[in-house]
Amino acid sequence: MKPFACHWLALSSFLLSLLAHADIRPQYGGTLHLLMHAAPTTLDPADSRVPDSFARRSMISLIFDTLVTMDEAGRPKPGLAESWQASKGNQHWQFRLRHGVKFHDGTPLTSDFVAASLRVANPAWSVRAEGDSVVIDGDQPNPEMLAEVALARNAIAKRDGGERFNGTGPFHIVEWQPGKKLTLGAEEDCWRGPI
Repeated sequence: MKPFACHWLALSSFLLSLLAHADIRPQYGGTLHLLMHAAPTTLDPADSRVPDSFARRSMISLIFDTLVTMDEAGRPKPGLAESWQASKGNQHWQFRLRHGVKFHDGTPLTSDFVAASLRVANPAWSVRAEGDSVVIDGDQPNPEMLAEVALARNAIAKRDGGERFNGTGPFHIVEWQPGKKLTLGAEEDCWRGPI
């Protein structure tokens, strides 16, 4: 298990250094080949059978995005949601989606896709699409909702049946053989800009 964590730590450090020095990097794009101790058996962010780990969260964040991200100080930042609003004592949350975002297959991100993805990850949640927003209603106040939707398991995935997924992250799936190989390519049209 230790070599696996070391590989992910090295990969994550490398990717963060690329992001930090993006202004001096000579070219964008390319293919990312991940060498891991054990290749993932599923790419579904909502698959609860896979234990949460730093390696899994890192891999998910390369392919998929969440509505909200958390900065180093634990403050929420816009992700796929450009804004949010809570009411009824933090029982009712509305997330307004960012415009112009597309999945890797070119399909526009819509509130219907986001609501469907969140329902898969959280069957107990009451989630619905409402225009260009997604609404989550709870039985009780949830002041931690922003931190919850920022979790990797709540990353937004477009499910194309079986084990085929599309995300909106900086890398798209080039080749995936469950448990054997995962090759990612840079997403040139990523809403976040080039990586």
